[in-house]
Amino acid sequence: MSSSRWDATSTVAAVILACGLHSRQRWTATLDPRRAQVGNTAGAIDALQNRTADVNRDGRPDLVVTYSVAAARRVQSVSGPRSTLAFRYGARDGTAWLVSDISRLGSPYVSGG
Repeated sequence: MSSSRWDATSTVAAVILACGLHSRQRWTATLDPRRAQVGNTAGAIDALQNRTADVNRDGRPDLVVTYSVAAARRVQSVSGPRSTLAFRYGARDGTAWLVSDISRLGSPYVSGG
């Protein structure tokens, strides 16, 4: 999260796609948006907003969670320059998933405030 083009009003969205693994159940109904956080051992931030949308146009609703870039920067600054930010999300049944380094996901899409 070191890009200078990200200002204090920027947000970044994470998309959790409905996938074949979960095709037998309504994917977005099983996810708990309150359990979708960005952070590391120094702390975690909750999403500013969440919504469902068919992002990849496969006919299934995907979960889109939006985070504050400024808040994510604060967590990363406390943990040090070599520390990564992770993305953690979970289902209502207690199942959890972790993306240990969100920078490995590729270039983020950043939208203005």
